[in-house]
Amino acid sequence: MKHSPIEIDGLVYNFEHLQKTSMEVASEKAKKNLIVGISFTNHCYTVAHDPSCYPKEWPILHDGGGRARAFCLERYGLSKQMLPSLVTQLNCPQAVVQQTVQRRNWVYSTALDTDAGRYNVFFELRRAAKNSGRDLEMIVESAYPRSEPAAVLGKMKFIMLCGKTFLGLPVATRR
Repeated sequence: MKHSPIEIDGLVYNFEHLQKTSMEVASEKAKKNLIVGISFTNHCYTVAHDPSCYPKEWPILHDGGGRARAFCLERYGLSKQMLPSLVTQLNCPQAVVQQTVQRRNWVYSTALDTDAGRYNVFFELRRAAKNSGRDLEMIVESAYPRSEPAAVLGKMKFIMLCGKTFLGLPVATRR
């Protein structure tokens, strides 16, 4: 997804930090280094649009499903300050992610230095298309602060999740 700059009251907000990238994950399970393509949706810096909460000239974007989303300064600030580095920090043997109750995606959660609680990064991981030059695709679907924990089923080390996903093995976690 291409993220075009947004201008509000003469200030330009760019999204260079959220452009598509990749990382190499050393997977013992897959017996190879996996190339993981990483992309970010606009849910990382927008919220569901409520016309009563924003001035008429406030930037409205649409997500992949065509739903209206409002630019969110808090989410944007956290995405710029933390999001890309948190995603790359998953590429270490100790990094643990949790399967959400929807079972189609995962969450990585870290404490914030504010009273907002935790910064939750929700992502989907799947095998990449053949001839894409990548082994896996990681789509960061959303990232936002939340005071209560996300609803999860169980946990798994991120590197193990990459190996199992690449091999087409079940990724269900223990309940």
